[in-house]
Amino acid sequence: MESQPQLSWQAMAANLINNLENRGFNYPSLPTPEALEHLELLMEQLQMVQHIANQGYWLTTNELAMLLNLPTAAIEQIIAELERNHSNKSSQNPNLDPAHSFPWRNFRCYLILKSSSNSLTAANSPSQIFWQIAPEIAATAPYTTKSEPSKSLFPSPKSNHSPEYITPQFELIHYPITNYTTSTTANQITAQPANTTQTETNHISATIAPILFTEANAFAQAPSEIIPIQFLQIDNFLSWQQLRDLFRYTIDQETNFVGSINTNGDESYRRSQVLYQFPEFEALLKSKLTGYIEKVCEQLKIRSFIPIGIEAQLTAHNDGHFYKLHNDNGSPDTANRILTYVYYFHREPKGFSGGELVLYDGAMENNLMMAAHSSHQIQPRNNSIVFFPSQFMHEVLPIICPSRKFVDSRFTINGWVRGA
Repeated sequence: MESQPQLSWQAMAANLINNLENRGFNYPSLPTPEALEHLELLMEQLQMVQHIANQGYWLTTNELAMLLNLPTAAIEQIIAELERNHSNKSSQNPNLDPAHSFPWRNFRCYLILKSSSNSLTAANSPSQIFWQIAPEIAATAPYTTKSEPSKSLFPSPKSNHSPEYITPQFELIHYPITNYTTSTTANQITAQPANTTQTETNHISATIAPILFTEANAFAQAPSEIIPIQFLQIDNFLSWQQLRDLFRYTIDQETNFVGSINTNGDESYRRSQVLYQFPEFEALLKSKLTGYIEKVCEQLKIRSFIPIGIEAQLTAHNDGHFYKLHNDNGSPDTANRILTYVYYFHREPKGFSGGELVLYDGAMENNLMMAAHSSHQIQPRNNSIVFFPSQFMHEVLPIICPSRKFVDSRFTINGWVRGA
């Protein structure tokens, strides 16, 4: 006997309504398009929560707030309440204890402490607090835990010294910008000379990176001074709804992407697909960026300037795509670009590897900014944005996308702030 095809929940709802009407039931009104859209979003959210619960993933407070569409402050208030309730029970392990959880629909969110003391008062760093979701029906049953956080749906930094900056709902990662490795003692960063082997601590790669697609004459031969590049990477830049809508819009625009070009006209220097006009989301990005420019420039030690324009392009990197070593203001028509930004987004689970952004320290040679041999690799984390000065050399390492499907691409909205 052939199995029946599985119907979507929309089709099942439509069949139910038809059956009721055929049997004489007076169905008052059909769902409006707005109601159906709301139900569709709700089903996607519930399916995502169910998937995370089944996999046992751990989430940060910010990630949980995005997933459940709750204010971060509300969850932080729950944490404070749990801390007060736990003050007389410090010897007990709060992990997966119903007394240290809160319900959401038919699920329960458990507080997880990545702390040797298993104490809420000791785990006062955001990097020590995680959440695990379980179905409410299984709330009293043993639930498998992991000794370390598993892969998160919304990637977030593991650093325990990441300061809050600009707005509380965003996690800001301010990377030390010298050719140093970092170590953390008492929540302070200390610099130590880097050795010649690759080092990556707290998402920092301050090493001599593999130079696969660069020109030898772009590097300083005998630099008199190394100029460390300053950069920022901010996670959770857009809300969950904005990120979802942007991704859907990008996929719908696939046929409007064109081959990329660069100012020197060399087609072998850059391979990607670009959408130059996307007014629906260009306005959103520019509006959000406007609120960041002053504080970002202050943090990056960029001289004060008057912004006179923000450029933006939507880029897709697929299998074999790359961008060789370049800067963003090296031609007469780009000379007033001061600040570069790159916003990353992609589908989950990620369908590509590679595509790291490599930022090179600077070196002056004959009054020209060249690339030093020290560099920093930036991972293209979903829903994160990177800022750096436009005059520094950088490149995009090759992307590996086995499916070669457009939907699995490494997507960015990248652009520049021009100044006077």
